[in-house]
Amino acid sequence: MALVPLVVKVGGEAIADPEVRAVVAAELAALQQRGLSVVVVHGGGVQATELAARLGVERRVVAGRRFTDDDTLEIMKMAVVGVAGTDLVAALHAAGARALASGGVGGVVRAAHRPPRAVAGGGDDPVDLGHVGDVVDV
Repeated sequence: MALVPLVVKVGGEAIADPEVRAVVAAELAALQQRGLSVVVVHGGGVQATELAARLGVERRVVAGRRFTDDDTLEIMKMAVVGVAGTDLVAALHAAGARALASGGVGGVVRAAHRPPRAVAGGGDDPVDLGHVGDVVDV
């Protein structure tokens, strides 16, 4: 029987705070040490917002959600894989976990482009968030 992974989502805010990041990493390492297969997916919105500001790229929000154009997609990749992912994997290693970063290209998580749709706060018309997707399989 195949081991079903436990999928845990860690927000970018938790990764940005070194103390919270260390606690999260310790808890995830403990789960792994108990024999659970753990897949961690994480955010990086805080990191992306900070990086965009440093690069002079204005954050565009549509109906309370980040619109991801070509420039923002590049920033998201740098922030999520480069900053947030590296910090989280380093914390996991420090806590004794086996961890690697796939950067979304390892085939662990599959996603599909999110088509325009009505969202809360966006009025009656469908909202297009650009290069935004939804997870379809882990």
